[in-house]
Amino acid sequence: ALARDARATATVSFKVVVARASLAKATVAGISAQAYTGQAVKPKPTVKLGGVTLKRGTDYTLQYKGNVKAGTATVTVAGKGNYTGSRAATFRIVAPTVCYRVHRQTYGWETSWTRDGGISGTTGESKRLEGIRIKLGSSFPVSGGIAYRTHVQTYGWETAWAKDGALSGTTGQSKRLEAIQIKLTGAMAQKYDVWYRVHAQTYGWLGWAKNGAKAGTAGLSKRLEAIQIAIVPKGGKAPGATMRPYVAA
Repeated sequence: ALARDARATATVSFKVVVARASLAKATVAGISAQAYTGQAVKPKPTVKLGGVTLKRGTDYTLQYKGNVKAGTATVTVAGKGNYTGSRAATFRIVAPTVCYRVHRQTYGWETSWTRDGGISGTTGESKRLEGIRIKLGSSFPVSGGIAYRTHVQTYGWETAWAKDGALSGTTGQSKRLEAIQIKLTGAMAQKYDVWYRVHAQTYGWLGWAKNGAKAGTAGLSKRLEAIQIAIVPKGGKAPGATMRPYVAA
């Protein structure tokens, strides 16, 4: 009787083992081109396995590599909880591009556009700049544009700002450019600084100015001969010395 009672009250325990799914065949999507900011860029992709959208932090974690400089970066999705294994995907980090070309005495318009800090114009040839066009590169993931105006011989500062590739200055009038202002617009102005410097008659290269400040000379009848323009992340280091970008009578 006692044996029967013991058998009746006995309990049986067992452990259920749940297989962990591997992320080796997961899809990692939704990563568009990212804007270069000078800081680590960490986009959040959409991760799916078997048609099910997984939850970041619960089902997986993200690890990044090469995600500071412009170029190709990698994000690795590592399984967590009910998931194991990993899956990697790449994405592009794109730096903003500024393109510009000038109309020069004797030579006219430059055939090709200069980019990102290159020299547009001439030095050592005593050739005046007469007009300029400036634009941002296409397909950049931050909205906005660029605006600029010049100080022109006889006319002084232009009243209206030219924008996004339009002409500032003159052509066919033999008028020299003497100074320039350049600024970014829209979201670009919130995230980046535009730096520029000019090569002026007698003075040579002046210091770098930024974000709408004046560069060149006024009231001294000095021609601009060349220019450099560059875009850097907001608050970033200037491309060079910033002393005396503008000289006025």
